[in-house]
Amino acid sequence: MSFFDRFRNKWKHADPAVREAAVAGIGDQAILEKLARDDPSERVRLAAVRTLTDQAALARIAAGTSPEAVAAIRQLQDRKLIAKVAQSATSHAVRELAVERVDDGVTLHRISTSDTNARVRLKARSRRSGPDPVRDFICLELAKLEQGGDGETSKVSFSGTLEEVAASLIGDVRFRINGWLDHRIPGLARVGSLDGCERSSVLDAPAIESAPAPRVARFLAFKRAESGDAEEAAISHVYFEIKVWRTGSTHYATSVTERSLKLVTDAAEWSRVANSSSRGEHLARELDA
Repeated sequence: MSFFDRFRNKWKHADPAVREAAVAGIGDQAILEKLARDDPSERVRLAAVRTLTDQAALARIAAGTSPEAVAAIRQLQDRKLIAKVAQSATSHAVRELAVERVDDGVTLHRISTSDTNARVRLKARSRRSGPDPVRDFICLELAKLEQGGDGETSKVSFSGTLEEVAASLIGDVRFRINGWLDHRIPGLARVGSLDGCERSSVLDAPAIESAPAPRVARFLAFKRAESGDAEEAAISHVYFEIKVWRTGSTHYATSVTERSLKLVTDAAEWSRVANSSSRGEHLARELDA
């Protein structure tokens, strides 16, 4: 056996450290896929995945059940195969990573309505470019903001452009935006459901035009259940107060604060904040910390 033959066969060596070192010198994609699937050493399998360039092989690994599936989807570059993995991978973590790189609206719509995992559905929904009344509502409110706001008093949770912030708010797995906060009456918040509203009814609602602070947009979001749906406020007693302010001409910062609340049905209090809207508003009184 020649010297080069001995070098090429080091991927069969009993010592996993030798096999791992040998992976970088392997050009045969079939051997790399075999190592990525079958080698008993996690380090060797991971090295093989990171060395693989065969897109079909990477897609097969990403769609499977091995621990290297996540590494494989990160290595995958073929857009069609990424979309296929996003819809068919066994691991919801892999599907979620794949969805982040899917641009096709039809595919994203299919995933957002049919995937079995709430996080994946949310991720697909946040990336869709089609009509979305909640996203339209958020973008409209943010576009009104003047530069300034709570930059000195609020801790920044995340930041970005208008579209990036809107997508992050819609796709956040912790909460689901239900309405806006009205602090003209201390301790009370208006809860107006935005999901399912016609686009015109959201954008034309009188309450949207009366922002309490022109430099800060405030939204209210109920905590999400494991299913991805918003929990009943009366059960969870938890909501998220979201503040967004403009830090530049096209850049925004966001603060997300978890708070406690209880529903209030007192007719006098209801009449003080309710208007003629037919969108089913409710009252929530913030509990003391």
